[in-house]
Amino acid sequence: MVLTGERAETGWPAAAWGWSFWEREYGDQYVTCKQRAPLFDSDQTGDTLIVETSLREAMQYARTAHLSGAAEAGKAPVLYMNGWDVFEALPQLWHPDIDKLPNTTHPRTVAEYERLHAAFNLDSVGAIVAKARGLCKLFAGPIGAITRIHQDNHDAHAWLCNVRGRKLYVLCRPEDSLKVAPPRALDRGRGTQYSGRLDPLDPRDQQRARDCGLELFATVLEPGQTILAPMGWWHYAVSLTPSLTLMCNFWDHANVHGLHDTFYLQVARAIDRTRREARTSPKPGNAVPPVAEVSPSEPIRTLTPPLTYLAAHKPFVFVREAPSTAAPMLGILRTAQPFLAGAVQGGWLRSAEPFDKGRYGWALEDGSSLGGLGRLMIRAQGPGAA
Repeated sequence: MVLTGERAETGWPAAAWGWSFWEREYGDQYVTCKQRAPLFDSDQTGDTLIVETSLREAMQYARTAHLSGAAEAGKAPVLYMNGWDVFEALPQLWHPDIDKLPNTTHPRTVAEYERLHAAFNLDSVGAIVAKARGLCKLFAGPIGAITRIHQDNHDAHAWLCNVRGRKLYVLCRPEDSLKVAPPRALDRGRGTQYSGRLDPLDPRDQQRARDCGLELFATVLEPGQTILAPMGWWHYAVSLTPSLTLMCNFWDHANVHGLHDTFYLQVARAIDRTRREARTSPKPGNAVPPVAEVSPSEPIRTLTPPLTYLAAHKPFVFVREAPSTAAPMLGILRTAQPFLAGAVQGGWLRSAEPFDKGRYGWALEDGSSLGGLGRLMIRAQGPGAA
């Protein structure tokens, strides 16, 4: 969906934030520009150019890079300020209307965060405002700057407004994921981890899309216009002119489960950090959290075929890098979320496939040794469970 009305007409504060505004008012802020965006796991090899610079230089570069001789000859890398956390760096710019699309969307982001914070007896004023601010990011790119095709994490919707400039957007349906990105390119975090996916401007990929019946939806977004990318939709963008874009993720009734996932992941990381600090720097009078881990001599038993388990503990089960509660956390499993186990070792289940960034995950099956938590994982029942 493309919203064609000028947001400046509604008094939207960000409509006035053009090139000169950023250079004049906040040019001394430091930002990062990347040669590729978003970064995938396969980019972490040292051959992706990443530059730290001032916001003033980043804006000047975005406006003028196409005028250089090297750029005209196609010999200069295109750098992109992709996803700057502008309101974390400059919270004074935040306004409650920044993340709103009046008469278009009905986000539940703030209300749901308030409910979850109350359930955990957490501070719900400053923390929730900070979360809302963190969902909005600023992009600045020269002609040719590309946002590679991806899905936004945690099943979030996204809107993207062209504050300045023109961009080509290409979108694909969620149900066409296997055509957009083969299985080796997908990730459990929904889309920004592995390469090997569609490049809509590559003639070879265009031919493959036609051959497999992949439908591409394309539009050119003009200055002041906004595009809405619903949950799960793949989206790609390229700047046709120097461009400034403000993006915001949000959740409503259709995808609020994604907000729950990201909230519980944040809670899990906070709990894990607190326990790790209690073990490494114990304080007098405080109990040291117990550790459940396997003996190095314990054999690993391969499950052939792999077996499906379900997370049984509320509200989540930790997934770790090794079979130990002291090992780094890779993620969590929400209650009733399936986990395909390919091996077992001393009461720990190892994922049959990489769980995160190429690393296999381990989930503890029984938590009785951790203060009587009981069963954490249970075998799935019924057809297709094994």
